[in-house]
Amino acid sequence: MHLSFASSRSLLALWLVVGLSGCATEEPSERAGAPADDWAAGEEESDLQSSRSNPAASFPADVAVRIGITTADVVRLSKLPPPLASRVFGYVGVALHEAVLPGIQGEISFASRLTGLSAPPRLKPSRNFDWRLAAAFAGTQVLAELVGDPAARAAAESRYASIREELEARGLDPQTKARTEAYARAVADNVLARAGRDGFADRASRPYAPPDGDVAWVPTANRLPALEPGWGGLQPWAMPTGDACLYPLHEAAAFSG
Repeated sequence: MHLSFASSRSLLALWLVVGLSGCATEEPSERAGAPADDWAAGEEESDLQSSRSNPAASFPADVAVRIGITTADVVRLSKLPPPLASRVFGYVGVALHEAVLPGIQGEISFASRLTGLSAPPRLKPSRNFDWRLAAAFAGTQVLAELVGDPAARAAAESRYASIREELEARGLDPQTKARTEAYARAVADNVLARAGRDGFADRASRPYAPPDGDVAWVPTANRLPALEPGWGGLQPWAMPTGDACLYPLHEAAAFSG
């Protein structure tokens, strides 16, 4: 079965469903790259879609799938608990979508759907970009920054280098590579900026007392502590606040008996 970048959006949506609460990293530092005016659109260039580059649907989805596999490998290598792992998958999925967005005619940014995500960088439609490289660069940059573990970072960067070398062997020219990487870096930085504002870093400092009641969580026999009890204080993605869907415990008890 042949999947294109455009048709692989269902995979990205699955990642987002898995990670609906928040994760963070340090604010990304400035990095060197191609000159901004080589790819960034000016105020007079309002068209988000790229008119010169091949559409994303013209490429197979193998790069997006490989980034997904890499994310799973890195999560496993880092031994992240489920809440943290879900957030990594969510943010990497957003980065992939935003990176190939200009190559999908009529598609819109997740900035209009996810709380706290800023609009993506606009590019010059007259410039050529490689959406496979953009997805690989943005996805692995977000993955490496969020996980932070040196071994995990090395694994992510190694996978990106492998993809880049394959594309270069297929004819990717240096100018398109540099321009695409500069654009994808801006995409990744935009996603990481949202991650840095979502409250992940403060979750451990929030006070926590185990709740009382028949439907409340209690420690298991081996007395393991609660897993990420401050997670509910993170900024949600699809809701304005974390208490938008609170359900009274006395009503929840009706479903437990």
